[in-house]
Amino acid sequence: MSDASDYKLTAPLLLIFFLWGSDTVAIKFGLGMCPPLLLAGLRYLIGGAALLLISAFRSHHFKPRDYVPFALLGLISSVEFGCMYTGIQYLSAGLSAILYNTCPIWVALFAWPLLGETLNLKKVIGFAIGFLGVVFIFATGLTVDHVNTEVLSGAVLLILAALGYALVTIGFKKIPKNRDLLLGNGVLLLTSSFVLLPLSLSENFSICPDLKFISLLLFLALVNSAFGITVYFYILRRREASKVAPYIFLTPISTVILSILLLGESLTLTNSIGMICICLGIYVVNK
Repeated sequence: MSDASDYKLTAPLLLIFFLWGSDTVAIKFGLGMCPPLLLAGLRYLIGGAALLLISAFRSHHFKPRDYVPFALLGLISSVEFGCMYTGIQYLSAGLSAILYNTCPIWVALFAWPLLGETLNLKKVIGFAIGFLGVVFIFATGLTVDHVNTEVLSGAVLLILAALGYALVTIGFKKIPKNRDLLLGNGVLLLTSSFVLLPLSLSENFSICPDLKFISLLLFLALVNSAFGITVYFYILRRREASKVAPYIFLTPISTVILSILLLGESLTLTNSIGMICICLGIYVVNK
C-alpha cells in the first residue's frame, strides 16, 4: 500500500494502544471486586454480544463456516486472557505490563517463518530499543527482593499471555480479507467467554455488582475489547504484523500518563528516557 495510506492508519493505531494502556489499571481495580476468570469471561461475553448485535442489523452474506477461524482464535485468546488476568493478580502492574508487552518480540519471530515477513537487522534493532524503553518505564516495578512462588507463577502466566497475543495476531493475518470484522471479532470474543465462564466456576465466587463495577466492566468490554480489538484487526489487514506490533510498546506510556493524571505520580527521568526509546524504536522499525 502507499505511504500516504499507511500513515493514515497511524492515528487510530496510536489511539488503540493508548486506550489499552488503561487495561492493567482497570483490571487491577476489577480484581478487587471480582475473581479473574469471571471478570474476563463477563468482559468478553458483553463485548462479543454487542458486536454480534450490531452485525445483526447489517446486511451481509453470512456463512458460518467462514467464521470458524475466528472461533479457533477465540480458543487461543481464552488461554491468553485467562493467563493475563490470573497473572496480574500476583504481580505489580508495572511488572505485568512489561511481561505482557513482550508480545512484539514474539510477533516478529513468528511473522518471519509463518507469514514470510522479513526480519532484518533494522527491525531487530527497533524492537530492542522499544523493549529497552519499556524496561526504563517500569524499572521501579521490577525490583523484587526475592522470587517466591506467586511471583514466578505470575511471570510465567504473563509470558504465556504474550505468546497467545502474538499467535492471535499472526493467525488473524491468515484469515481471508473478505470476512466481516465486526462479526468475526464478535465470534472470537464470545468463544473466549464460553471457555472462561465455565472455568470461573472453580473460583471462589464473589462479586460486587455496584455502579463502579458495572461501569468498569462496560468500559473494558465495549471500549477496549469490542471497539479496540476490531480496529486493531482492521489495521492488521492493511499493514505488516511486524510493523503494527512495535506500537504495543506504547501501552505502558499510556499507563504512565494515566498514573500521573489520576494518581498524582510524577514523571521520573527513567520514564522520560523510556518514552524516548519507545518512540525511537517505532520509528526505526517503520522507517
